[in-house]
This record gives sequence, structure tokens and C-alpha cells, in this order.
Amino acid sequence: MKLHLGCGQTLLPDFVNVDNTPSLFMAQLPWFALRFLQKTSFLNGDQLGFIKTIKENKRVIQRGDVLNLRYPDNSVDVIYSSHLIGWCLSHQQLNRFISEMKRVLKPGGVIRLSFFDFNECVNDYLQHKNTIELSKSIPFGTTEFTFKEKLKFLLSPNMHGGIVLNRETIVLLLEQNGLNRIQLLKAGETTMTPEQAGTIDLSQRSENSIYVECYKAV
Repeated sequence: MKLHLGCGQTLLPDFVNVDNTPSLFMAQLPWFALRFLQKTSFLNGDQLGFIKTIKENKRVIQRGDVLNLRYPDNSVDVIYSSHLIGWCLSHQQLNRFISEMKRVLKPGGVIRLSFFDFNECVNDYLQHKNTIELSKSIPFGTTEFTFKEKLKFLLSPNMHGGIVLNRETIVLLLEQNGLNRIQLLKAGETTMTPEQAGTIDLSQRSENSIYVECYKAV
């Protein structure tokens, strides 16, 4: 089994795609209700498009809480997650997320994570001293929510204000949670076999991503 956690609109055909987006709840509504929500600006065109994708791909996307994975211990071969961490999980939640991945992973199984490199943001700030651009890279820290945005936020139980990450921090967290063979990689690189990697885009969002892979001890 291969899991794609926090899949969003990127659905991998050879993975079990898991997300907890409110769009999965919305996809259970009839189309007339969804069109009404769009007319009242509760849903935008992109969200409606995602809901359509969910309705058409019910077999390849599952609703799931990444902090309480529904899978048995030692049952998963590969776990992939792109740009979930670094934005959507607090420090405590991030440790729980890593612990859950390790729990369900088979001995010898692999995890591949990608996330935004906060070091690059800091370097850019030191060069340009633009505090507005800096604030955009701090998850939810300076965001002003409208009433409708607050409702959407409350429907996403994992999104409680993420912490920013860099290379040093992710390695420390993975080590603290007992994972090994931790490697930081460039876009396009992997330690996985072709069968393990499958349809993963190894260069996804290469302009602002860090890629890391690690394994559960045998």
C-alpha cells in the first residue's frame, strides 16, 4: 500500500489519496446546493472544480485525518506528502503526524516529504528588507479572516496554524521520532525504487521546495 497524505487536487492513480479538506464534505451535497454556495461566494471556481474532481474520483480519494491514520500498524510501504507540513500543522501536531506515519509504515518502508524552505524566505528578507513579503511566508500569522473564511477554517481540524520549517528542523524532528537513513534531496532525486516512487512528481514545486526521504528501521 502507498499513501498520499494531504493530496489536495493532486491525485496519484497508484496511491491511496487522503485529505481532510472541507471540499470532501461539500462533495456530498447535490449540485444545486453547490451552485447556490458559489453564487453566495462561499465557494469559488477553483473549489467547485475540486469538488467536481472529488465526485468523479470517489474511488481514488479518501477522507482521513493525518493525525489519526485509519491504517493498521506496519501496513504501508510508501508515504508521500507534499507541502502539507510547514503550513498546516503546529509543532505538537507535526510530531503526532510523524509518529502516525512511522506507526503505519512497514519496517524498511519509506517516507518522502516536500515543503517550503523558510531559510530562502529569510535570505530574501535580509536582502530586500520587505516585511510584507516576509509575513506572507508565515502561516496564518498575519492573515485576516472573513466570517466565511473562519467557517471554512473551522471545518479543517488539522489546520490550526502551521510552523515554518527548514532543513535543519525537519531532520531534527525525524530523528527525534526514530526514523533513519534521512536524506535531503534535490528536485528530481530519490532514494526510492521506481516501483516505490510510481507517479510522484519528484520535481513538484521545485522553485521553493525542500525534499527529504527517510526510512523505518527493519
